[in-house]
Amino acid sequence: MLCAEALKPSAVTDEPRIPTYQPAPAPGARQRGDPPPPRDLRGDVAVHGFWRRGTTAVFDIRVTDTDCASYRQRDPSSVLQSQEEAKKQRYGDPCRQAHRHFTPLVYSVDGLEAPEATAARKRLASMLSAKWGRHYSQVCGLVRSRIAFALARATSRCLRGTRDPRLKFNRPLEWISHSGIRVYSY
Repeated sequence: MLCAEALKPSAVTDEPRIPTYQPAPAPGARQRGDPPPPRDLRGDVAVHGFWRRGTTAVFDIRVTDTDCASYRQRDPSSVLQSQEEAKKQRYGDPCRQAHRHFTPLVYSVDGLEAPEATAARKRLASMLSAKWGRHYSQVCGLVRSRIAFALARATSRCLRGTRDPRLKFNRPLEWISHSGIRVYSY
């Protein structure tokens, strides 16, 4: 991962736990049938020292299809911004309470970026160019291409599944009776 190159490998962790602080309920206040308090959230990646020295930035990634039928009447940039806001509403307050920065990384399958994803990409390219002693434009092109390949890989994996033979199922295919259609059972 490029964040580990920019900082240190020990500064990057996968699926960081984000504690949710809930005030303790009054005795007997919780009724039978009430939903349980929310469990701790998890981000996708945490990077210590990304935005500011001594703080941890939590990133949560979403890849969306802006061409689907439900978004057809909306501008793709507004779709990405609304999904960015939804991520902020869910993870923003718990991250602030845990003294962490939260950055939603929202991309479309076509490679469009939401504003905060653009800012994070530029910050990463800036850190890498300073560390490697290269021009910012060269490093920015590298970061963009790596993100584009990651998006293409994620989209392909969603459509076709993994190509890792160890993860394929060894169960026989099941047939729906008298229909002639195979249905995979997972």
